[in-house]
Amino acid sequence: SLKCNSNFGVRNAGEPLKLIWVGQMIPRKGLSLALDAVAKLPNNISWHLTIFGDGAMYHKLQQKVLKLKLSEKIQFRGKVDRSDVLAEMLRCHVFLQTSMRDLTSTVLVEALASGLPVLSFPFGGFRDIVNSENGILLEAKNYRQMVVSLAEGITFMHNNEDLRINMAQQALVDAKE
Repeated sequence: SLKCNSNFGVRNAGEPLKLIWVGQMIPRKGLSLALDAVAKLPNNISWHLTIFGDGAMYHKLQQKVLKLKLSEKIQFRGKVDRSDVLAEMLRCHVFLQTSMRDLTSTVLVEALASGLPVLSFPFGGFRDIVNSENGILLEAKNYRQMVVSLAEGITFMHNNEDLRINMAQQALVDAKE
């Protein structure tokens, strides 16, 4: 069994909650939804989002970030080596899995193996992997509700550091199985 050192994944005082999103920038991957969700976060939530990947919607999504006035909190890293993504995962606190249709996801397993709790919708194979011990399966009735539930999930992770760390430790265990 894996023993985590006591300061594993801990946010330093004043450090923003570091969110990470990885994927192809196409509609079904849901990055636009993630952007709408972080735009709804209350002002007292300190966060930063790092985005990896590219695709047909890359420029459109960059424009959306500008329009939402979030460029200071969101960084597009483009398509990079897997090793760069994995290294960044180790520096982050929460993985955003916003895909609408995938049966499974290598990136999701890599996120868990990096000790990242996951915020995900119950689509495809995600409901078999994400549970209340390693993340949060969010409500997904319609787009607007998905935006709200993702924003609530991020807020929860920000405000419940002890629980987030427990989820991080469970993520490592689950990734081994």
